[in-house]
Amino acid sequence: MGSAGWAVRVLDSDTVMPDGWLFPPGRGHQEPVLASAGLILVLGSALGPGPASALSLMATGLEVMGGVELSDADGRPTGVVTGPRLLPAAGLDLSLIGLLLDVGGQQLATACGASAAGHPAAAAAAALSDWGVDQLGAGTMIFSGRWTAPVSVPPGSHLTASFGHLGSVTLRVSR
Repeated sequence: MGSAGWAVRVLDSDTVMPDGWLFPPGRGHQEPVLASAGLILVLGSALGPGPASALSLMATGLEVMGGVELSDADGRPTGVVTGPRLLPAAGLDLSLIGLLLDVGGQQLATACGASAAGHPAAAAAAALSDWGVDQLGAGTMIFSGRWTAPVSVPPGSHLTASFGHLGSVTLRVSR
């Protein structure tokens, strides 16, 4: 599935990596990695049929965690690193979740959930509707879109994306 708007996308489990991931594993890397952050939405039950909306996504028993999207030099997504904490979205205002993004201890960006079309579930629903997707299974993971412009993470660096009570997502880029 492609990306639309804020780079919302349905995640393929082969491209999802755990918090603390070392990129690339087991070999050196010469180029900086591009990284941006946003929420990962996990459907609690199947979605559909019918047009997707923020309300229909929330009604699945949606759960959320922080995520960092990795991109190649051309900005095409190559993978996502997941956060350590998955929480129910019910009772959370996803538009108010804050983000601090730092590389090597230097803060490079700040944002909040409202950066994704006003609300991460609204951004995801708009993209799904644009793609004509009206059914997804329980457990489907959706990246809510980039809350920040991609930042460069040079070889040998460490990235931390802090999402308040959702915890921090970390990754390292090998030399």
